[in-house]
Amino acid sequence: MKIYQRIFVGLGLVLGLALALNSPAVAAPQNKATGGASTSGANLGRIAQQLNLTPTQQTKIMAIQQSQRPQLMAIYNNKSFTPNQKQAKMIAVMSGMMGKISAVLTPAQRKKVAAMRGQQMARRAG
Repeated sequence: MKIYQRIFVGLGLVLGLALALNSPAVAAPQNKATGGASTSGANLGRIAQQLNLTPTQQTKIMAIQQSQRPQLMAIYNNKSFTPNQKQAKMIAVMSGMMGKISAVLTPAQRKKVAAMRGQQMARRAG
């Protein structure tokens, strides 16, 4: 599997976890088109539940995500970067965020994240 694809799958899980913890509305947002719950929002909420995070872990992960948000938004909004430059800079910031979040998790939670990442890569490949 391509290295970028692996990075994006991992980044998606970590960002999803951070977003799920950061937004109380993410647990069950409404899909305006269908009137039902958004499947992506439900998936993000499940990530946090599946890892069985403690309140302390949730607080630390939210702080990590909030500290990285300004950098990510600055990259995203910077019109002088080419798409490839934006991608490289976003990967660098998100990789750092992944490392920080991983340090907050227990070894069992890190294994669970790795398994979830593997499942997500398999779904994308197949």
